Amino acid sequence: MRRFTAELDWDETGGFTVLRLTDENGNDATWVVDPGRRYADPAELEAALAAELGAAVAIEEA
Repeated sequence: MRRFTAELDWDETGGFTVLRLTDENGNDATWVVDPGRRYADPAELEAALAAELGAAVAIEEA
């Protein structure tokens, strides 16, 4: 399982965009997500990352 720490920019509707994504080794992985995409919840972000990377993903909010 891949683990990521995400800095999220929450909006007034309860959704968010990803400001920064860091992998378990401290590498910047922000390039994996579309910077303009809005996510409804962290599970949606995990699913998008899992589809992109082909592996299970866990997100921890910074």
